[in-house]
Amino acid sequence: MSLESIFELEGQWEGTYKLWFSPAEPHLESETSAGIKRGVNFTCAKIAYDWVYEEKKQEGLIVLAFNPNRELVRAAWFDSFHMANDFMDCEGFSKDGAVNVLGSYTAPVGPAWYWRTILDAPDGSFRMRMYNIHPDGTEELAVEAVYSKKE
Repeated sequence: MSLESIFELEGQWEGTYKLWFSPAEPHLESETSAGIKRGVNFTCAKIAYDWVYEEKKQEGLIVLAFNPNRELVRAAWFDSFHMANDFMDCEGFSKDGAVNVLGSYTAPVGPAWYWRTILDAPDGSFRMRMYNIHPDGTEELAVEAVYSKKE
């Protein structure tokens, strides 16, 4: 997925947001909406989304910048639920029709944990998946949001 293919997704989207705290527990589900826009003279893409947890609206923002000379993608991720008053700086790649970026965060105790975000657009939908990665490398699905274009 390139910057141009993200731009092709520009517009308003709606769908279902699933949140897992543990793979052993059932997921929580809410409605979600997302807006995808071009930014900074067409040099980045902005994905703003919202969802609900315990009847309280949550908001997130992903700003993606693509290096045109390589497959490198940089992202800044903000989310009112997961990141509180900070943002996560992520880096990764764009290939095989997906953006795949990785960032890290500090745990209350122990080594850093990681967070992977994968964005793709299968079959005319837009999908966002986020994985929590333990210090031992174990990845667990934490978020899956699947969107359809809003008419």
